Amino acid sequence: MNFEKIRWALDTFDIGVYYRESAWAVGAGRLYRDVFSEYPLAANVLFGTVRAVAAAFENPEFGFLILWMASGLAAYAAAVRLAVTDRERRGVRTLLIWLAPAPLYFAAFRFDVFPALATFLMLFALRAERWRRAALWLGIAIALKGYALFLLPAIGVYVLQRRGLRAAVEFGAIAVTPFALGLALPLAFAGVRGMKMPYAYHSGRGFNGESTWDALSWLLGTDLERWTTHWPRLSQLLQIGGALAAAAMRPRAFTQLVRALLFALTAFLSVSTYYSPQYVLWLAPFAYFCADDAIASVAIAYGWLTYLYFPVAYDLSYGTTGGPLKPVLAIVTALRLALLARAARLATRAEPATVGAY
Repeated sequence: MNFEKIRWALDTFDIGVYYRESAWAVGAGRLYRDVFSEYPLAANVLFGTVRAVAAAFENPEFGFLILWMASGLAAYAAAVRLAVTDRERRGVRTLLIWLAPAPLYFAAFRFDVFPALATFLMLFALRAERWRRAALWLGIAIALKGYALFLLPAIGVYVLQRRGLRAAVEFGAIAVTPFALGLALPLAFAGVRGMKMPYAYHSGRGFNGESTWDALSWLLGTDLERWTTHWPRLSQLLQIGGALAAAAMRPRAFTQLVRALLFALTAFLSVSTYYSPQYVLWLAPFAYFCADDAIASVAIAYGWLTYLYFPVAYDLSYGTTGGPLKPVLAIVTALRLALLARAARLATRAEPATVGAY
């Protein structure tokens, strides 16, 4: 095995994508018309800001790399500081969720750390019953990464039960407004095709060999991809079903809500036709707040084994049909499904709920 080719502490591939797709920020054309991007407008604002500052460097590409890594690690440090200073959730186990190697690794190299931090801040606001602040943080997460929409149904039911219909409608309106602006503005300056560009790209993505479907296909010796060949929208329907199932759990207490959201998240990731290792960043905020030893232990293991999955097993197996990638993926998949099952079981437990001011 060639261990020299493993990206132990540096992975510039995605940062290179952010750099290329932010060329509009230095006058290389109009975003979504002249410059292709697979990311929504809010994410491009991040990319473009870093690109504009990096233009002052003698080597702008190197400057972008340094600035991006510094920004991502600063966002991650903010999340860790919140965890360390949280009086209600202090403890070594909850902190270890954030200090596992995979979340730290991807914080430096993937933009998912920013919507993950926004999600973490949303949970703090929900716990404190700062409803509008929570809605705004959720709106930022959705604008940065549209996947966060799957959180809204369960939170909407939670607010509805605690504050009534008017508050739930207001919460939803605040949460979707940044996303709506992220559609309206590209429509204005890039047309329908430009507005649809990032979403068309991701909706058209197929199997990448790393999803739950792929892992189960390898374990069972069968081809589960044929299911989505016959039912091309099966994955999306299951993802919507997971979000609605989380809402159907009718969370009333904050702990129930967090577990329902963890269920929605792991369901979303488990039935997707493609999977990316940086999604581990999304698990940390919910696992941190779950207050369950089993979930914390699995989340910590997930953070360690995901690093073994990428970069280690991925790079060792790159360009081959064998290698350690498939068995490691199978283990990571099993951990994710364990989180799904545990969250489903805990989310339905009755717990006392208190009502706070809106």
